[in-house]
Amino acid sequence: MKFLLVLAAVISSFQASEPLQCNVLNEADELVAANCTGGVTTCTSPILVEYTGLSDQDYGCGSCSDNTTCEECDADSESPCNTLVDAGHTFNCPNYNWDTDTEDWVMGETDTTCSALNDTAVICNSPGATATANLYTALNAGCGPCPDGTVEDGTCKECEGDECNSAAAAALRFFILTLIAPIFNIV
Repeated sequence: MKFLLVLAAVISSFQASEPLQCNVLNEADELVAANCTGGVTTCTSPILVEYTGLSDQDYGCGSCSDNTTCEECDADSESPCNTLVDAGHTFNCPNYNWDTDTEDWVMGETDTTCSALNDTAVICNSPGATATANLYTALNAGCGPCPDGTVEDGTCKECEGDECNSAAAAALRFFILTLIAPIFNIV
């Protein structure tokens, strides 16, 4: 009986001394298990921030210092708890800048690549009809919906779809309108 108790204590101490593991990114950007040291009991991973993409948080051993950019889980000796974060889907939205010479909003030369959760709508924002330098700020560089109240006051407008507020989309709408205008006598 004493032998079994001693054996159980030895096995228990051996299991307790197994290092806890968390995933880390290797040079090839692949998740690999790494042993945590120094009494670390939690793992960290980035989170997907709506319309902006994955946060800068690293995968690894330790605790989160900012829960808005980091997710934390309890480390385990059998398998890492911090699994690969789904990067969602991407789409493009033009970004607009205030031109001090023309005192008007102009579309940037390159689109912003937006990231969102897989079930999140593809929405872009852009300056509305009453937007001035002081009355509009490009939220998330044109990605996502307008701030509350800004669509109603005309300082921001929203559209749904990839590159929906781009020059190409506007040109396509104009082209379609010119095609159907004679049908409805809209001139």
